[in-house]
Amino acid sequence: MRAEGNLYWQPGLTSEAAAAWLKPRAGKATGKMETLFLAADPRFVRAVADLQAPNDYRLQAGSAAIDAGVELPAELPDPLHGQDKGKPDVGALPLGAEPMQAGR
Repeated sequence: MRAEGNLYWQPGLTSEAAAAWLKPRAGKATGKMETLFLAADPRFVRAVADLQAPNDYRLQAGSAAIDAGVELPAELPDPLHGQDKGKPDVGALPLGAEPMQAGR
Protein backbone atom coordinates (compact mmCIF):
# COMPACT_ATOMS: atom_id res chain seq x y z
CA MET A 1 0.00 0.00 0.00
CA ARG A 2 1.29 3.46 -0.87
CA ALA A 3 1.24 5.98 1.95
CA GLU A 4 1.84 9.00 -0.22
CA GLY A 5 1.59 9.97 -3.84
CA ASN A 6 2.43 13.65 -3.98
CA LEU A 7 4.31 15.63 -6.58
CA TYR A 8 6.83 18.20 -5.37
CA TRP A 9 7.85 21.07 -7.62
CA GLN A 10 9.19 24.59 -7.35
CA PRO A 11 9.82 26.90 -10.29
CA GLY A 12 13.55 27.22 -10.87
CA LEU A 13 14.42 24.07 -8.90
CA THR A 14 15.51 21.07 -10.95
CA SER A 15 13.82 17.71 -10.42
CA GLU A 16 17.17 16.28 -9.28
CA ALA A 17 17.70 19.01 -6.67
CA ALA A 18 14.15 18.57 -5.32
CA ALA A 19 14.56 14.79 -5.09
CA ALA A 20 17.94 15.14 -3.34
CA TRP A 21 16.40 17.50 -0.76
CA LEU A 22 13.30 15.35 -0.19
CA LYS A 23 14.87 11.89 -0.05
CA PRO A 24 16.37 12.10 3.46
CA ARG A 25 13.14 13.67 4.74
CA ALA A 26 10.81 11.04 3.28
CA GLY A 27 11.55 8.60 6.08
CA LYS A 28 11.60 4.85 5.88
CA ALA A 29 8.63 2.74 4.91
CA THR A 30 7.32 0.51 7.66
CA GLY A 31 5.52 -2.78 7.32
CA LYS A 32 3.57 -2.91 4.08
CA MET A 33 3.43 0.88 3.67
CA GLU A 34 5.46 2.31 0.82
CA THR A 35 6.33 6.03 0.95
CA LEU A 36 6.71 7.46 -2.53
CA PHE A 37 6.96 10.92 -3.94
CA LEU A 38 7.63 12.40 -7.33
CA ALA A 39 9.91 15.41 -7.75
CA ALA A 40 9.30 16.82 -11.22
CA ASP A 41 7.93 19.77 -13.16
CA PRO A 42 4.21 18.97 -13.56
CA ARG A 43 4.07 20.96 -16.83
CA PHE A 44 1.01 23.00 -15.96
CA VAL A 45 -0.70 24.81 -18.83
CA ARG A 46 0.29 28.11 -17.16
CA ALA A 47 1.90 28.69 -13.78
CA VAL A 48 3.62 32.00 -13.13
CA ALA A 49 4.52 33.78 -9.89
CA ASP A 50 2.63 36.95 -10.86
CA LEU A 51 -0.45 36.88 -8.61
CA GLN A 52 -2.36 39.09 -11.05
CA ALA A 53 -1.80 36.71 -13.99
CA PRO A 54 -4.36 33.98 -14.62
CA ASN A 55 -2.84 30.55 -13.97
CA ASP A 56 -4.09 27.25 -15.35
CA TYR A 57 -3.06 24.27 -13.23
CA ARG A 58 -4.23 21.59 -15.65
CA LEU A 59 -1.58 19.14 -16.80
CA GLN A 60 -0.12 19.16 -20.31
CA ALA A 61 0.63 16.03 -22.31
CA GLY A 62 4.03 14.66 -21.36
CA SER A 63 3.74 15.68 -17.70
CA ALA A 64 5.48 13.39 -15.19
CA ALA A 65 2.30 13.67 -13.09
CA ILE A 66 0.23 11.68 -15.61
CA ASP A 67 -0.56 8.15 -14.36
CA ALA A 68 1.68 8.72 -11.31
CA GLY A 69 -1.04 9.15 -8.66
CA VAL A 70 -2.50 6.96 -5.96
CA GLU A 71 -5.86 5.24 -6.38
CA LEU A 72 -8.26 6.65 -3.78
CA PRO A 73 -10.79 4.46 -1.99
CA ALA A 74 -14.16 4.52 -3.76
CA GLU A 75 -15.92 5.88 -0.64
CA LEU A 76 -13.96 9.16 -0.72
CA PRO A 77 -15.79 12.01 -2.49
CA ASP A 78 -14.18 12.84 -5.82
CA PRO A 79 -16.26 14.85 -8.32
CA LEU A 80 -13.81 14.02 -11.13
CA HIS A 81 -13.69 10.27 -10.45
CA GLY A 82 -13.98 8.47 -13.74
CA GLN A 83 -12.66 11.35 -15.85
CA ASP A 84 -9.07 10.20 -15.42
CA LYS A 85 -7.93 7.91 -18.20
CA GLY A 86 -5.56 5.15 -17.08
CA LYS A 87 -3.99 5.35 -13.63
CA PRO A 88 -4.74 8.42 -11.47
CA ASP A 89 -2.77 11.57 -12.24
CA VAL A 90 -0.96 13.43 -9.47
CA GLY A 91 -2.60 16.81 -9.07
CA ALA A 92 -5.95 18.44 -8.66
CA LEU A 93 -7.23 17.95 -12.21
CA PRO A 94 -6.79 14.90 -14.44
CA LEU A 95 -5.27 15.38 -17.89
CA GLY A 96 -8.01 16.60 -20.20
CA ALA A 97 -10.30 17.96 -17.45
CA GLU A 98 -11.89 21.37 -17.90
CA PRO A 99 -10.38 24.26 -15.92
CA MET A 100 -11.99 25.03 -12.59
CA GLN A 101 -14.62 27.78 -12.56
CA ALA A 102 -15.08 29.99 -9.51
CA GLY A 103 -17.48 32.82 -8.87
CA ARG A 104 -20.22 33.82 -11.24
